[in-house]
Amino acid sequence: GAAASSLPDVCTLEDVKAFAGDEFDQAAFDEAAVDGKVKKSDLVALAGAVDKTAPSSSSLDGIHKTAPSSSSLDWESLYGVLGLMSCKDVSLANSEVTEDAKEQVAKESRAPRFTVLGQPKPSESVPRELTESKFAWVAYFDDRDAYHDGEHKSRTTDNGFVGKLGANMLTGNPMNDLNGGYMGPLLHLEKRPDAHGSEPGFSILVVATAKGEDEAKELVEVNKVHAMQQLVAEEGALRYTIIPPGGDTPGADNVTVKWVESWRNADDYELHKKTAHLAENGAKMGVLSTSIHILEFGSSRTY
Repeated sequence: GAAASSLPDVCTLEDVKAFAGDEFDQAAFDEAAVDGKVKKSDLVALAGAVDKTAPSSSSLDGIHKTAPSSSSLDWESLYGVLGLMSCKDVSLANSEVTEDAKEQVAKESRAPRFTVLGQPKPSESVPRELTESKFAWVAYFDDRDAYHDGEHKSRTTDNGFVGKLGANMLTGNPMNDLNGGYMGPLLHLEKRPDAHGSEPGFSILVVATAKGEDEAKELVEVNKVHAMQQLVAEEGALRYTIIPPGGDTPGADNVTVKWVESWRNADDYELHKKTAHLAENGAKMGVLSTSIHILEFGSSRTY
């Protein structure tokens, strides 16, 4: 196929065929095209349309197969809680949070999903306070009222979960032990809701400090573009949650942006690291940030 740099900004069927070569997918082109043409920037939506400047198709095996189009994916505006708790007993936290996650999605009418991230892997590139004795999860709600108007709080109080969580905090001071968490609005993109409760997956929590409030807003927008490209282009990419600055967390700042990304397994995450969209968008994120830390979770589950 042709090199990506040789393509016009708006490509005809012939342009795309020349670019994709033997991997051209007519059905994918028809779905993405408008008036028989597709933007060069949207080629990532076409199965088999691999940027020839990226690693070879053999090294990206499984990335571009059965890819959906961006038109089939929709952002959800939700309310959520990111728990990042310092624990006395991480194993106990795992069993108690997992039990509550299953109960929450089964019994609460406005709690669509719950991701138990687990214990982050230790890493020399991540501050110890983000990983040591930590256990993480993300609870999702339809809106703010779904969390605050009684159903959720009554259930977690009545079943003793709130008390159990408090008893397992490392110091007993929530401001210290829950430092790094979040409560507030979030954006969520999901490709495979049927994957809830399936085999353990691989997830990352990215914590970025933007250079300023304007850069934080730009960082959210870059993430929205990146997430859509990622879920379209990578078969193993399952979901993506953007946690914007601020929220309802006491003491929250306006420059910290977090996001959670999930794949089927660690192999899919390794393939992700080789993609052109990560190279491009990762560079943009770096320019907007003073620091970016990536917490890895090797056995996350979504219910």
